[in-house]
Amino acid sequence: MKILYPRHMLILILLPFLAACGASESLTRSQCPPIYLLSTAEVLPVDNAEVARLTDVGIACAKDTDAGVFLAEVRVSGAAQANDVRLPIFIAVLSAEGQVIARSQTVIEADAGSFSEKLSDVEYGKIDDGPKANRLVVGFVLNEAQLLQNREGWLKAMGLK
Repeated sequence: MKILYPRHMLILILLPFLAACGASESLTRSQCPPIYLLSTAEVLPVDNAEVARLTDVGIACAKDTDAGVFLAEVRVSGAAQANDVRLPIFIAVLSAEGQVIARSQTVIEADAGSFSEKLSDVEYGKIDDGPKANRLVVGFVLNEAQLLQNREGWLKAMGLK
């Protein structure tokens, strides 16, 4: 059995207080901007076949006072149809007028079946000044042909074509 010395006890007692000294402050869900899947970019088609589909997004937010920015951790979930697929994902930060304030892009690697990935440090606004996000949208990075195919499928699903 190990013996704890008084200095070890002091460290154990002070550890929670030291952890709270960071410059990042978590925000409640209601303080985060809403996040949506972009309906015309939730499917990744290749050669007229669906390679993957985004099914859900979630968000957790924080305020980084040292950097002077609001940060989001975005959770992206979906399903892939094959193993070892590379899924290009974008996150766009939009103003109240629908203007793109910021955009980030990443690649998720997935296998057949369900996947879920957390994307951290998505900046969505300045604390003191500058534009702040009204909402975030997430989707696959698509070329023109893929986007057209998704739009056609969306119009058909809505009974508009």
